[in-house]
Amino acid sequence: AAAATATAAAGGAASHLPPLEPAPDADTGCVEVGMAFAELLGDSEAEVRAAAAARVSQVASQARDATVTDRVLERCRELASDSFEHVRAALAGSVLGMAGVLSDERCEADLLPIALELLRDTASQVRLSVIERLEEVNAVAGSKLLTETLLPAIVDLAKDAQWRVRRALLAFMPLLARQLGEATFSSRLTDICIEWLSDDVASVRDDAASNLRAVTDVFGFEWAGRSLVPRLKSLAADPSYLIRVTAVRAAARLGALAPAAPAAGAGASAASKAKGAASAASARAAFVPASAAHAALVDKELLPLVIALTKDAVPNVRFNVAKAVALLAPAATPEKRSGRIRDALAKMRDDKDADVRHFSGVALSELKD
Repeated sequence: AAAATATAAAGGAASHLPPLEPAPDADTGCVEVGMAFAELLGDSEAEVRAAAAARVSQVASQARDATVTDRVLERCRELASDSFEHVRAALAGSVLGMAGVLSDERCEADLLPIALELLRDTASQVRLSVIERLEEVNAVAGSKLLTETLLPAIVDLAKDAQWRVRRALLAFMPLLARQLGEATFSSRLTDICIEWLSDDVASVRDDAASNLRAVTDVFGFEWAGRSLVPRLKSLAADPSYLIRVTAVRAAARLGALAPAAPAAGAGASAASKAKGAASAASARAAFVPASAAHAALVDKELLPLVIALTKDAVPNVRFNVAKAVALLAPAATPEKRSGRIRDALAKMRDDKDADVRHFSGVALSELKD
């Protein structure tokens, strides 16, 4: 009982460590507290190590002393192979925060090796915790360092057996696109982004469909036409209707208008809410107009891809086509809206499936507005 009480006390000390304030006459007190914290990282009790590991970035940022930083990093290297999963997970959720207080050289020499070891951990929760904090390393790592160290590990994790890991990586793709540039991203990661559209897990496929637009916002619609559309056309012909549905959704999100940034001071006064039971014109004003390249991609590639599936044998595919056409129509040229889009929706109004008739009718009514 006494041992348990001591462990709880030590764990409490680690998890409720107060801010480190400089001593009145020197940094001695701050250093002493920081070194005491480093000892908690090496405590014999796993609960204490976990509680301390969750605070390493906070202590490093407050102490800002080379001796403390060296000792904390030494302990972190040990904890990266701790025998207890929850200790490694706690470390993974915090240690990358040290990137903000380390020099680029120390990030490369000391922090990235810890991150790479945790990324290859056998426990999915540890891998997931690292991925969720990768942005902090990405902010200080140059593209060369990112390509040579983190990118190979990220490519390996793209096929991780745990779907939550794959899904977490998806959220990191736009950031990688900005950091790596078009050439490297296209050669190393575009195929992976497309492969996620065929993932066994529906939520991964759905996020992958949205991810294509997020990456396109980085590289532009011309890039999407070259790098994404040919692959979407292949998926639209896939034997699995689930993959065809995903291809339709990806095409719709790729070509849809982007929401406009809210105007400064555009709050929600009662008067403005009362007025805005929104006309179609005001609704359209809430979106960024399509550029010439955007409209061309929708007219020449995305609409034909989607409309070709209006005769798909599976109703789920067809009513997703109706939804997709409604999303793509505002980005299309007026000629396409009044011609091919209206004709396709009108034919779907006579579909034998009730859901297809419903969604095509909704799309037609929006088109008239």
